[in-house]
Amino acid sequence: MSIGIIGTGVIGGMLARAFGRLPEEQVIIFNRSVAKAEAIRRECSRIRVAHSLPDLVTASDLVLLCTRPSDAEEVMTEIGPGLRSSQTLATTISQIPLAVWEQQTAARVAKVIPSITQTVPSGVVLICYGSRFDGFQERFEMIFSRIATPFVVEEHQLRLSSDLASCGPAFLAHILSQWSVAAARVGDLSQAECEYILSRMLMGVSDLLKNGFTLSEIIRQVAIPGGVTQAGIESLGADVQELFVRLHHATSGGHPSTVAATGIKVRQPDVFSSPYINGTN
Repeated sequence: MSIGIIGTGVIGGMLARAFGRLPEEQVIIFNRSVAKAEAIRRECSRIRVAHSLPDLVTASDLVLLCTRPSDAEEVMTEIGPGLRSSQTLATTISQIPLAVWEQQTAARVAKVIPSITQTVPSGVVLICYGSRFDGFQERFEMIFSRIATPFVVEEHQLRLSSDLASCGPAFLAHILSQWSVAAARVGDLSQAECEYILSRMLMGVSDLLKNGFTLSEIIRQVAIPGGVTQAGIESLGADVQELFVRLHHATSGGHPSTVAATGIKVRQPDVFSSPYINGTN
């Protein structure tokens, strides 16, 4: 499989490095700043820098479009007509509907939402399929299973799923960071010591999950009735759930999805800022 990656910013660069470490894949990258692309190539000798977008498209079975949404129209104008039905276009841009992407090209189209955890590689990569993917899903998921656990969602589920899988590491890191500050305020440990303990605790929890524990089982085995853990959990009350309801409300603006499970109604914009939606192409 030859994988072409357009855009080598935070997301594109991470995916290039993740796939570039795999001996089975051929990785080709393109960035408007050649220096940025060359910097990534120097990290992995198996990565090749394309001289142009048509060069990348011609040489790739799978094209990953990882640009900013504001750059999508210009890129698709150049590569859309050249993509064949035997090729796959996967975009990390979640805001533009799949149906709009499919109007621009004959290729199979999917959305892929990665996470910083793919740097390891680990974690979840979200996949949302377009209408032309029949019979190719298994192979597509196998490609991404080499750097993460693929999790398939519908388009209306993508915003909430992204909060959990992609934004989640930052949310969790922020909570643990604030916990370390609070712990230092009430005890005789420094913030750095508290953060160290919490970080190693999180690694241990990860190992428990890898070995088959569920979140409920961890709580049940640690929170003995009448013990200090149970008292601590009870002190949190319903505030924890409400905290995350507010979080999902905050992230939902401008995305075409509804969080039905929690009753959160997400604003449905009339149009996106993308010129694709306005029918200019």
